[in-house]
Amino acid sequence: MSVMISDEDYKEYMILLNTAKFQMKLNSVNGTHNLKDDIDVPMRKLVAIFALLECDPLWSCCGFDYNGQPLHKTHEYGNCYIALRNTERTQQIIQSLKESNVVFDLKGSTSDWETWTSEYVAYLRSDFDYFHKKSEYPWSMTSCIHYSELSLIYINRLEKQLLLHFGEELLNEVTLCDTNKNQKRNLKHWQYPILNDWIIKREDLEQL
Repeated sequence: MSVMISDEDYKEYMILLNTAKFQMKLNSVNGTHNLKDDIDVPMRKLVAIFALLECDPLWSCCGFDYNGQPLHKTHEYGNCYIALRNTERTQQIIQSLKESNVVFDLKGSTSDWETWTSEYVAYLRSDFDYFHKKSEYPWSMTSCIHYSELSLIYINRLEKQLLLHFGEELLNEVTLCDTNKNQKRNLKHWQYPILNDWIIKREDLEQL
């Protein structure tokens, strides 16, 4: 049975609804304790490989909603990306990938992996739905069950290329720290909690 409410009551309802949703997201992230569990599942292996190659991953996104994702997760839909600390080692890896035509300089009109840098951060991104979106292909809708497939293909390609070219250079173990730690130290009311370090071992790659 429908009930008519005033515009004022509707505004109040929406405020309460949005507040409740926000609190549910905070409760979700506060229930996460290890950094590994807060990294998008489809990106974990790629993040681990870069970490074991001493590229110091900072943040990442798979670009789609995935099965079992925590309530607080949001995405930059259509873009899978990883941000790395802009170091000499990171640039060495990226340059090799560029020379192998695996990664290209940013041009913004492709679904291939592209790269660009700021002063402190090096980015790798695939706009995986670029051509589907332009053609209005049905699979380009984020609600489509097939939406994730192009992202997964590009992630898998990059994983394989890294292992092919640098597999012998992987560390046996590395500790990946939460970037929220620095923010929380400087900004008292930073909302995202600090998560425990992820200790990544080379043999873990097979399970990721």
